[in-house]
Amino acid sequence: MPRRQQSGPGYSKKTAKEIGCENLTKPNIEIAIQNALAARSKRTEITAEMVLAELARVGFSNMAHYAKWNPDGVTLVDSDNLTEDAARLRSGRYPRPLQRKAGP
Repeated sequence: MPRRQQSGPGYSKKTAKEIGCENLTKPNIEIAIQNALAARSKRTEITAEMVLAELARVGFSNMAHYAKWNPDGVTLVDSDNLTEDAARLRSGRYPRPLQRKAGP
């Protein structure tokens, strides 16, 4: 999680990094951060594991599942012949719509 420099009363630019690092070791702040992350996952219905799985699906996909190369150029594989994952990646469609829910 990226660290943000604190600003406002009690923090100078010179000491903000040290105070921020120190604050991350305090149990009550760690609990508040974990609670905020859990609330965001519940609100968005997206977990870190889901994001990593989707990135892996894209990053490790095989282009031969989508296109065929020949001397005349590249031809896309017929959509009816794609695996479910390949069709989803090529179309950008997901099993359920990703919707943002209102909230903080």
